[in-house]
Amino acid sequence: MPTLTRRVARIFCSRGPPIRIGWPWSNTRNGPRTSNRMAPPRRASLRPAAARFMIDRASVSRVNTVVLSAGFGRLGPGRRDGNRSATGMASRIGFGGGSADRRSDYRLATVPRQPFTSRAPRSRDHTGRRAMTWTYGLLGSVVVRAPGSTITISASRSRTLFVMLVLNPGRTISQASLTEAIWDTEPPASFVANLRTYAHRLRRELGVLGVAVQARNGGYLLDATPDECDHVCFFDLADRGRRSLAKGDAAGAIANLAAAIDLWRGSDVAEGVARNGPLEGLLAAVEEERRRATEDLAEALIRVGEARAALVNLCPLLVAAPLRRRAWQLRMEAHRRLGEFGAISECYRRITEVFWRELDIEPDRELTVLYRAIMCADHRVGVGKAR
Repeated sequence: MPTLTRRVARIFCSRGPPIRIGWPWSNTRNGPRTSNRMAPPRRASLRPAAARFMIDRASVSRVNTVVLSAGFGRLGPGRRDGNRSATGMASRIGFGGGSADRRSDYRLATVPRQPFTSRAPRSRDHTGRRAMTWTYGLLGSVVVRAPGSTITISASRSRTLFVMLVLNPGRTISQASLTEAIWDTEPPASFVANLRTYAHRLRRELGVLGVAVQARNGGYLLDATPDECDHVCFFDLADRGRRSLAKGDAAGAIANLAAAIDLWRGSDVAEGVARNGPLEGLLAAVEEERRRATEDLAEALIRVGEARAALVNLCPLLVAAPLRRRAWQLRMEAHRRLGEFGAISECYRRITEVFWRELDIEPDRELTVLYRAIMCADHRVGVGKAR
């Protein structure tokens, strides 16, 4: 029996401090004898309950990680029933008497447990891939969707706090980052209490949908997975489309890129939210990805002969961002495919005007080369590759 107990202790405490074990039958003057190494009791003191031992709370936490990852119940201090005692668990995983042949069948590892969630599994489309459904929306107005209802965050500062949490789903955001995002460089003296108030408003406003905003480690966390956020779905679809385009699969690129752009419900990301502190860079990255996806979609459309549809996507982009060289290249190429050489000359005139006005330089050399090649009817010059 002592040998069995030593084995059990070695199993569950191999990755942490040794278990402190007190033998309940060792009545010494200073209390129960404790030791970092298990000493066998005297033979005369052996009892049927000799396998019992005491574990502190830190050791119980480590044991629970191992036990739950192996599929057993939770081990708690003082639990000595047959199924959850140390001896019972040892016999079930191959360390009890007469089970030496099964010892190599189980390799215990401290695998982190997944948090409990009541969310339904994601649906799958006819192609077998996960359908892009989302709950937390930033691509346009800031909203939270639920079956049969949509909630818009009303208070501006609570909305800013929520945007920071959605941009980092499942991660704890420090109070310093949240303070900078809400007040930039001039927070009030009561910013800690104010953050607590905004978080409380979010819980009250979104609690009916089961949204959990938690205070943790001096910051706040949104209990969500990345695929519940529309901007993450957008990045994933845009990346799929870009990889398809690089492989020459224009039809697959169009399907993914069009689905990515269709996720946008407005012209700006997180409408009505001030671009302070870390939010400026985070939201700018989302907007830049939208412009790249629009250019990739236009290129894919040109490759399959849909030049007119490519122009429909490129013209609004060049109004919002007139310095995008690749968008101008694609527009001139689309006009060339349609035989609209007058429109090409007008494009190059506008390019020259914009570059001199905004940058005080001549147009990009590649734009000039493409323009001259098209006007000289050099059909060997074509649309550039995805970048």
